[in-house]
Amino acid sequence: MAATDELGALGPLLQEYEQVEAQMADPQTLGDPQLMRRVGRRYAELGRVKAAADRLSSASGDLEAARELAAEDRSFADEIPALEEEEAAAHEALVKILAPRDPEDAMDVI
Repeated sequence: MAATDELGALGPLLQEYEQVEAQMADPQTLGDPQLMRRVGRRYAELGRVKAAADRLSSASGDLEAARELAAEDRSFADEIPALEEEEAAAHEALVKILAPRDPEDAMDVI
C-alpha cells in the first residue's frame, strides 16, 4: 500500500507516543495531578493511534506474506481477498483516528 497524505503525520505521532509513555513514568509527572491528567489524556489519544497503526502494519504484512506464498502454494491465494479487506478496514480506521478533532471534545462538561 502506498503512503498517503493522511498518514503523513504518523511518524511524529508514534514518536510522541513513546515520549509521553516515558513521561507517564516520570516521578515529577506522577507527583503533579494536573500534569498527570493532561499527560494521561494525551497518552490515551496517542494509544488509539498506535493501536490503529499496529493493526494496519500487521494487516499489510500478512497481505504481503500471503501474496508471496501464493506464488508457491495456491491455497494462500484464497486468503488474499479477506486480507485485502482487513488492510482496507485498518487503513480507514487509522485515517478516521487521524482526522482533526474538535478541541472542545476534550473539555470537561461541568
